[in-house]
Amino acid sequence: MALSQCAPRVEIAPPASRPRRFGLFSASEVRDVADGTWSHGVQYRTESCSGNVYTWPQPCPPQCGTGCTAPVPITVEVVHDTDETNCVTYSIIRARVRQPTTPADLPYKTVITVDTAFGPSVDIAPGAEDCTTVARRVQQEGAKPVTVAVRQSLNGEEKTIRVAPGTTAQVNLTADPAAPRRKVLDGIGPWIGSDPFPIYSSVHCTPGADFAKEARQIARTRLTCREECTVEDHLWTQLAADGGQYIGDPSNPKTITCAMAEIEAALAQARGCSAGVLHMPARLSLPLSTNGCCLIEEDGNSLRTRMGTAVAFGACYDPRMRPDGLLADPDLTVIMGTGPVIVQRGPISTYEGLDSQTNDYAAIAERTYVVVADCPLVWTLADVCAC
Repeated sequence: MALSQCAPRVEIAPPASRPRRFGLFSASEVRDVADGTWSHGVQYRTESCSGNVYTWPQPCPPQCGTGCTAPVPITVEVVHDTDETNCVTYSIIRARVRQPTTPADLPYKTVITVDTAFGPSVDIAPGAEDCTTVARRVQQEGAKPVTVAVRQSLNGEEKTIRVAPGTTAQVNLTADPAAPRRKVLDGIGPWIGSDPFPIYSSVHCTPGADFAKEARQIARTRLTCREECTVEDHLWTQLAADGGQYIGDPSNPKTITCAMAEIEAALAQARGCSAGVLHMPARLSLPLSTNGCCLIEEDGNSLRTRMGTAVAFGACYDPRMRPDGLLADPDLTVIMGTGPVIVQRGPISTYEGLDSQTNDYAAIAERTYVVVADCPLVWTLADVCAC
């Protein structure tokens, strides 16, 4: 007996949802908090990438050449810029090592550090194209000079200057291995922070049937299904806008595994004993899982490398969005590395009513998020075809 094609279809439950694994949330510290003043932005002071641990006295490697014995002049340029954002004027201190031109021209393991009384202690390297931002603060009671300390670690020499807004000053140091040594006192760590952003989902339909009863739940379900992907997109775009440090040679992209190794090594060097996070587009998940690959291991609901670095495969990480403003070739993908990530979010709010423009019944679900990635920010390009 043939089945009737005219009878109405029977509504059944949709397929059960199986959560996507190993996205950004799995590699982050997710904090569910109540609404409050945090929704104006959050910040904390980090010590993970600041300060150094020195040997005493600092040894020289064997056969190091004249760089270990000859005095090396060092010139550091300090710039006091101002910036106006939302009608608030900020002081920005930037620094650049003018001489020597490359780190290799410094004596063995010499560190150049710049800090201010109101900002972080920042290590700067010779040869950087752009000034390193050392500190930023609101200008109060008009433009005032800022006190800046510049030091080098070889013999602890330090000089302090006051730089007026809109001016540039130079500090001359000499890294002299024969000079008397003194212990180097590093400044406090930088502030890390981020601004909040709301996300929302919605649904609307002609009034009728049971839609009004289900509208809020539909909007809420849509939000919870897509929110991780939306937050991934926001973080990736935010990191790309921040720039970061390129690791490797952009004209010679490495294989995926070699690129991962370079980023992880850079994170380990910057953070010491504190592991960071590898951020990779989801397109790399399968190439890294073929042939019994064991580079990444499951750790509960998370993925980690052998060294303990968390791995986030972002379904909404844009594999071609480069932090230098360029677009990566289709056969290449961007890999980023950061410190630990905090994802803080408020409760889901839902509301409903008639849309005055369409007379449809509508419901909206929304939630406020803030995402903070600890220092540093490093990135590289990987060749997808060379797995």
